[in-house]
Amino acid sequence: MSMIIDMHVHLADRRIYPDYWLQGIKDSIRSSILIENGLEVNDDFLDQVMAATLYDTDCSLLIRRMDEAGIDHANLLMADFGIDREDMPTSIDALYQIHAEALRRYPDRFSVFAGVDPRRGQKGLELFQQGVEQFGFCGLKLYPPCGFDLDDPLLYPFYEICEAYRLPVLAHIGPSLPSMRREFRYPGAVLDVASRFRNIPFILGHAALVHYEDSRRLPLHRDNIYLEVSGYQPLLRQGVDLSSRMLDLMHTCGERVLFGTDWPLFSSPREIVRYFQDMKELTDQQKEMLFCENARSIFALRRGVKSKAQKGEAANEL
Repeated sequence: MSMIIDMHVHLADRRIYPDYWLQGIKDSIRSSILIENGLEVNDDFLDQVMAATLYDTDCSLLIRRMDEAGIDHANLLMADFGIDREDMPTSIDALYQIHAEALRRYPDRFSVFAGVDPRRGQKGLELFQQGVEQFGFCGLKLYPPCGFDLDDPLLYPFYEICEAYRLPVLAHIGPSLPSMRREFRYPGAVLDVASRFRNIPFILGHAALVHYEDSRRLPLHRDNIYLEVSGYQPLLRQGVDLSSRMLDLMHTCGERVLFGTDWPLFSSPREIVRYFQDMKELTDQQKEMLFCENARSIFALRRGVKSKAQKGEAANEL
């Protein structure tokens, strides 16, 4: 295999997550431990679990996990969880700076998709453009559970920037924490914006396996829709046959299925890589497409598009 590109990674850095988000993750871990092991754990234990991961301010832990898994390049997704929140430890400007520093530190290993909530309006639009032109960010990350839909007209100016720079958009698909918005116009909103903005690759996070029935035919209707595989682990506990789903996807739209781990939210990247590598149902060529070639085709769209950024261009050469 020529290389492995992880299209769905987050920083394990306490500074970028609000308290309500971390509490939601702890509640999810608590529930999983109770279901799987019959054990009840308290907040002190869960605080220790979180602290053991969310200390990676220089990305050295992430690089170590990538090396252990054989992952050559990771796409850092920045989520804007902080609009109208008082428990966000950093401002949106600082959030951009933290991700820009990660890209400056490891330009050959990372690319960055800039997160923004469209309700930030002109300030958010200007910050996103700065991220692209000055910091070298190469995509847009959207998190609809924060309170918007993908076809919200407030997003159109952001999509227009993405079209101008040939930037992909990666959107979280489906529900998130119980306290966040849970109803969406899916898949209709995706089909509408993918039709309106035909030059943008729309990557649907988790949609390959987790939201399989709603998502499996989307790439057949719009050739700029991609499905990403992370977040499948709960389905394994339910006994879902994910190998059959992967085989179906690779047969019907194999050139638009992308590998992702969603680290640090799930198990180790090494285990996730091995899970897909060990799928005997998939051919070597299909695994090459999943792990590398499909992601390369998305990043290749930006070749020839100039920006003011002096670094962060490694993704264009993948």
